[in-house]
Amino acid sequence: MRRRFIIATTIISIILCLSLLGYSVYAHLNQSFSVSNTIGFNPSQNVYVSLECSVKGAKQLQITDIPDGYTSIEEYFEDMGFIHTEEFDIEDKKLNRTQVLQNWQIKESLKFIDYDTPIIYTIKVYNYSDMAIRISVSEYVTSTKFFINTPSKSLVIE
Repeated sequence: MRRRFIIATTIISIILCLSLLGYSVYAHLNQSFSVSNTIGFNPSQNVYVSLECSVKGAKQLQITDIPDGYTSIEEYFEDMGFIHTEEFDIEDKKLNRTQVLQNWQIKESLKFIDYDTPIIYTIKVYNYSDMAIRISVSEYVTSTKFFINTPSKSLVIE
């Protein structure tokens, strides 16, 4: 009787170990990580700009078919926030008003394509001011255990 109990518990232990090993392999192969954020723009007084913002390297940007309810892929990308533009309004400059720029809101969490493909945010700034302006990135997380931010250094646009 004792021998049967030892054999049965040994077999059950082996089965539990193998199932735990199988589950851990499955979990490792099916990991997911996504990025979502809102990017704000705060121009100083007498600074007038246009912005072209875009995201590259996300799984959502690999679609080829137009989603239901949209007339083009570009319209879908703009609605989801993968593309964002801010146009310069000459009236702000004529009336000496501070330009108000909308936050860039990406509505979905961005999913990485694979381990080797980074997600890249691109912000093109066009200067319509009467002076040179300095562009810089502030208040961001430089790195954590999971990701690294590497914004470009501040630059001057004539």
